[in-house]
Amino acid sequence: MALRLCKEVDELSTLLLGSPEVLAQLLLSRNRRTMLYSMDVANKLRDAIINKLNLCREDMVCYMRITANDKYVLRTITVRDVVVAISKEVSEKIELTGLKAYEELERLLGSNALIKVIVEEVGAENLGVELVGKLKECFIKAVRDFMAVWMNRGVYGYTIDSIISDKSAYMYVFKARDATRGAQLVLKVVREDIALTGRYMDYLRGYAQALLVLSVMQKDLELLLKARGLNEKLAEKLMRFRKNIVLPMAIMMLGNGSDIAKYTTSPPAVIEEYGDLGDLESHVKKMGRLSYEECMYIFYHIAGAVALMHTAAIPHLDLKPRNVILFKDSLEPFGYTVKVNDFSGSLHIPGYGWELRRVTPAYADPLAIATGFGDFDYDVYSIVMTVIFTLTANVPKHRHYLNTLLLNSLYKLGLPIPPITEDEQDFKIFAEKLSESIESYPREKLADALQKFSNDVIKLDEKYIFSQLQAVPQNVKSILFRGISLRKEDRYRDAVELYMDLERALQGTFKWV
Repeated sequence: MALRLCKEVDELSTLLLGSPEVLAQLLLSRNRRTMLYSMDVANKLRDAIINKLNLCREDMVCYMRITANDKYVLRTITVRDVVVAISKEVSEKIELTGLKAYEELERLLGSNALIKVIVEEVGAENLGVELVGKLKECFIKAVRDFMAVWMNRGVYGYTIDSIISDKSAYMYVFKARDATRGAQLVLKVVREDIALTGRYMDYLRGYAQALLVLSVMQKDLELLLKARGLNEKLAEKLMRFRKNIVLPMAIMMLGNGSDIAKYTTSPPAVIEEYGDLGDLESHVKKMGRLSYEECMYIFYHIAGAVALMHTAAIPHLDLKPRNVILFKDSLEPFGYTVKVNDFSGSLHIPGYGWELRRVTPAYADPLAIATGFGDFDYDVYSIVMTVIFTLTANVPKHRHYLNTLLLNSLYKLGLPIPPITEDEQDFKIFAEKLSESIESYPREKLADALQKFSNDVIKLDEKYIFSQLQAVPQNVKSILFRGISLRKEDRYRDAVELYMDLERALQGTFKWV
């Protein structure tokens, strides 16, 4: 995650922060609330700061004051995650403003400096209509300027038809066409704040990993399975699930020394095949809980696709309903093929596992959140939570609560905590015990401590998950239960084990197995 920058930041920094009177008018607003107040190493607080700024309402501004090593102060005013004004003060005198101060902020947030930070959401009613209008215009431009250029003239020879999403923290996503063939495609462009800092390869690595999985040959799989003591014939089955992984058709990367002009004409981007039926999350929200057979169809094909990845020693680490895309296919039982998309591109750290790069609280493995590293069983957890979402049309709130509490405590993200009602006393008792343990255990022992809560979580699973699954056979319930166990030794090690169990459970029940 990164902060975006207003093009008029130099002018607005002078207007808002160069005059003590104007800043005072802003801070005298009665409509204000504290979003974050913390002291820690700068690079540990970075994501928490940006997350808080993203939660700021668009009709307000966020005021942030950072004191670095008690040597200087950075004052920043943002609209959401767009920096509109910034200054650096030394001994209460302004030393830098605008772009130069922004560069200082970027350096600071990537460092090991000790900082004190306060972020407040503040009403802008005292600034006057004209200045408020400039701030809003600045925010809109920061998000839309590049998109407008591409919408008008296209990029890389592709014509852009519409915007699929501009809300992602990493990418702008467009529906596009190949001008020569007329084929519909997805064009994903890395956001400018990420592209211009040179960190975009962190976000493109996942697409390269998808290509690697799709290029694995059957003979390679046979050797890998044999090395694990598994039947080589499984390779033939797994090869069929290549069709259940979204194909990155091209990956475009900028050269070194990129600037705004180069970004506008040749941004880092990915071209993918277009899923005309949208994603699984939207499908479930539209249709409600799906039938048992449709859920098993989805489960079987996701598990097979991820088993193929794991055999090739590549994890996904960001599986969720939004990353499962539906492609129209009249030959399939439900009129579509499901395909897994958006590999996290996480780096492997020997002796630890894969760094957690993207975490979605509802689908992330809590044991991995506690350590900061995931493994192949992380994907199994996410697959099962995704399937539970299709079976119930909701996210189990106790599991969501557990992960949100962990993320807020360990990473200072300040995510909204799911509410607990008066009639949920068992949940309330669990939440209090959990909160106390998270605060009392050192980080290196927290994953072990969480496993001690397994029985408490099982009881809540019965209430919030399995009570809704009367139509699901016991052998399939057992697979679901094992996939999300908090006991590491009880889990499936990877999606290969999960797929093999699931195939046995569904064999003879459905024709498509």
